[in-house]
Formats: sequence, structure tokens, C-alpha cells
Amino acid sequence: MSILQNLKLRATSIQYLNDSEEYRNGFQLISEHIKSSLEHDPDKNFGCYSNREGALQFLKSYVADDMEMWCSIRDFFFVTSFSRSPDQLSQWRGYGSYCLEFDEATLGKYLPLYSCIYDDEVKQSTASATVESVVTEIIREAKSEELEAVHWNTSYRMLKNPTIYKHSGFSEESEVRAVLECHSDFIRENILYRIRGDMLVPYVEMPIGAECIKSITVGPMRYQDLAAASLQEHLYKWAADHSSSEMLSARKVHLSRIPYRAN
Repeated sequence: MSILQNLKLRATSIQYLNDSEEYRNGFQLISEHIKSSLEHDPDKNFGCYSNREGALQFLKSYVADDMEMWCSIRDFFFVTSFSRSPDQLSQWRGYGSYCLEFDEATLGKYLPLYSCIYDDEVKQSTASATVESVVTEIIREAKSEELEAVHWNTSYRMLKNPTIYKHSGFSEESEVRAVLECHSDFIRENILYRIRGDMLVPYVEMPIGAECIKSITVGPMRYQDLAAASLQEHLYKWAADHSSSEMLSARKVHLSRIPYRAN
């Protein structure tokens, strides 16, 4: 209910998500592609960034060889997760009893959205494409002698790419992610913390518009009809109390079609 009342979504530091190895594995793919792309003597063109081999050596030195360092600061990114599977029993069991449906095009005006990649071959191809794109950029920028900017920009792009790589075991979730960069002033100045078990988990709150919300589905539960009726009444009352967001009163309430009676 807090999303409806506050019209804010939480984005959590990526290192605190369920799959603890997903980011490291994604970064490993990029590192391996950089190293395998180097031809002949890898030190042959060190310091010469205006050709492909020299650019790859630049990436190897500043990105691939420092994988442990980059992975240790992966809280550069905060993530909010969505799903294209709106009525799935495993998610009802794992995440809660109510599902908000968002209009993807409208939500995309507030948050940068990316579809997660589960297929290993697709991961390989996107990692390759990212590296080759950055190599082209290094060669172009090296001629203007702006290597300091190139260093940061390329490292950042190498860091961001793995944020949407997920293990195939999670594929049924069909996840879409909003990926936010913590180097922005807004993120740095607005990090909050919530308690989860024995630790504090960093997150930020991102405002959205009421027009982003299309419907709410009530999951499998006892007295599902009563839950849906009270939810609809709550929407009408909330809209009346917040005249600037009347559109919420028109949002539809659906019932999950899964015949599972949860406790």
C-alpha cells in the first residue's frame, strides 16, 4: 500500500539482491571477452590506444584485470525489479499477496527500464557487442587525448552491462529492471537504509506518477473476494483524499486465476 500512498518505488543496491553471484558472473563474461580478443603479444601495443589491439589492452588493464575491485564497488547501481509474468504461483509465494500492474511506456518516462537476459548465448553476444562498441569509442577518443574521461566512461559501461544478466534458473520471472546510477547527485544524497535480518540494506526512493499504475491483482488467499472489495473501496477513498491523483480511483482490481488457497 505504501506505493499507492506515496507514489514512490524503492531501488535496492544490486549487491543485496537474491542472486548473490549474478553481477560477478556477468562481469566475468565481459572480462573473458576482452582477454580472448587480444591477438598475438598482448603487450605489443600497450600505450597506443588508436588501434584495436591497443584499445583492448587498455580495457584489459583498467577493467578486466581489476575485476575484484570493480565487483567490490558494485553498489554503483541500484535496481528496482518488475516482472512480465503477472500471475505466477512461485512469485505469489515469494513476494506477497498483491501485484501492481504498471504501464511500461509511461513508467519508462520516470525510470530507465531494461529487460533481463537469461540465455547464455545472448549474454555472450551482448557482452561482445558492448566491448566492441567501447573499443571503437576508445580509438576515436584517444586521438583527442582525453584518456582520463575515456577511462571513466569505459569502466562505467563495463560495470553497467552485467546489471541485467541473470542466471537461467530465474527465467520464469521474466524480469524487467530499472537500473539507477549512484554517482548521480540525487542518488548519493538520498540513500536510505532498511533492516533485513541482521543487516542494513541501502536503497533509494524514486517518485513516479499515478498514471503509471494500470491495475492491482489480488493473489491467491482465503476470502479473496473480500480482499478485492476492500481494496477497491480503499482506492476510491484514497483518490478522494488526494485530489491531485483522482486517476487511481479508476484503476481496476483483478483476482488471481490460480486456484491455490494460501494460509
